[in-house]
Amino acid sequence: MFDRRHFIATASAAAAVPLVPRVAQAAPFDLGDATVLRNRTLAFLSQLQPEQAAAARFPLDGDVQRNWNFFGVGGYIKPGFRLEQMNALQKERAWDVLAAILSERGLQKARDVMTLQQVMIDVGDGATSRGAERFSLAIFGEPAASNRWLIRLEGHHLSLTYTVEKDRLVGVTPSSFSVNPNRVQSGRFAGLNTLKREDTVARRLASDFTLGVRRQVFFQERPFGNILASAGREASLTKRIGAPVGSFGAAQRELVLQIVDAYAAEHLAAPFAAGVTGRILSGLDSAHFAFAGSTTVGEPAYYRLQGERFLIEFASVDAAAQHLHTVFHLT
Repeated sequence: MFDRRHFIATASAAAAVPLVPRVAQAAPFDLGDATVLRNRTLAFLSQLQPEQAAAARFPLDGDVQRNWNFFGVGGYIKPGFRLEQMNALQKERAWDVLAAILSERGLQKARDVMTLQQVMIDVGDGATSRGAERFSLAIFGEPAASNRWLIRLEGHHLSLTYTVEKDRLVGVTPSSFSVNPNRVQSGRFAGLNTLKREDTVARRLASDFTLGVRRQVFFQERPFGNILASAGREASLTKRIGAPVGSFGAAQRELVLQIVDAYAAEHLAAPFAAGVTGRILSGLDSAHFAFAGSTTVGEPAYYRLQGERFLIEFASVDAAAQHLHTVFHLT
């Protein structure tokens, strides 16, 4: 449940963090101390055999790092050392790494996306290609106190990338929790609804506008069938469409805050969520919300919330809006 008091407190805690000047993007934005993340990453790597470590390690700023991919196209096996290949201790260390940066909700959300692979297997879809542990952990560069390095968890419908520089977290995107099916209606996992907030809050917001603003928000009749800001296209959506958040009423802004929380904050440990939230809220009035499609859950929709420093994007891939793709970018 969205707790506005916690969300605003989180934003207030980030108020003292300096913003990156528009013309100085090379200076990293400080989101918090990442020493624990580095130490746990090193502890994980220490449990790997040489060939396993080789599978998990990649050069910094190379093609593998740039080509993040949560899609099924190209296969469900992503670069890195997979959970399904790990022994019990290695898995424990891997989840320790993730617990250094993700909240309890974030850990559960990641596990839910993994569970949905088993849901699809149970109905006979992809039994030989999918796996509930077919998710890879990859490290880019050398995790050292004086270095810049990245860590990524990736598999089908999940891609989480975190960038560290001199033991400070400076990047939390690209980030995608995507699903199929979003609303599990039968079987042993019936009732699971992984992206409930992402699927419902923006529809409520889109249905709340009066005619004039509604014409701005609904930028086209038919929704796009996928997200647009995928790998290589992260900065392609240069023109903001829809209506500015600064023109919204109080109840509408409250829904915008819920969208931001769902994509940018709830899955991160509190100190990191504070930095991310502060960065977004500092420019929220000039961000634009745009919507296309149906405001009814279970029908296709597309929306984006876009500001100078961030982009949130959602698309339903299928007619029943069960197959949902999302992405969050923060610069």
